Amino acid sequence: RSLSTYPQDDSSDSVRIDLDSNFRSRGEVLHFCNQVFRPLMQPDMGGVIYDEKAALKVGDDTFKGDSKVYQPEIIIATQNSEDMASMDIDNADELEARVVASRIKRLIAEEFQVSDKGADGRTLRPMKLSDVVILMRATTGHADKYISVLKDSGIPAYVAEEKGFFEREEIETVLSMLKIIDNPF
Repeated sequence: RSLSTYPQDDSSDSVRIDLDSNFRSRGEVLHFCNQVFRPLMQPDMGGVIYDEKAALKVGDDTFKGDSKVYQPEIIIATQNSEDMASMDIDNADELEARVVASRIKRLIAEEFQVSDKGADGRTLRPMKLSDVVILMRATTGHADKYISVLKDSGIPAYVAEEKGFFEREEIETVLSMLKIIDNPF
């Protein structure tokens, strides 16, 4: 059933609830995500209309710091084979991991300030390595190179989950039960 077919009021037994308030990310990050997703997510691609109802919204406006300092950045690691060979880099994953490691080390050295939520509200403090998370489209075949490069750079790293969400045993079990409920024969 398509998302757009669910009513957004109490006129039916089924109601669409948009989980659009984000309490973990700064407004600058959410604005950037909305700029990326709005032109990509269309009815003909994914069956979603990425309008103001679907757009991510700031759920926590207590983040500290000047918004100009927290603008998202896109870092492009150009795969020039001669340059990569001269730096003894074998593949794109290693190149990306080195660029990421370099950026993390620079932020730590600069004592980049992050907004930390404590008992007395939010305060600014220098970034720690434990503040960093690297999201990947897939870990299989890629994460090992990242882990190796990060550790060689003095950055402790681990993979939180090797399997994709839908490959986890508990998710496969729930999906199987839903298939049985939908079609018991």
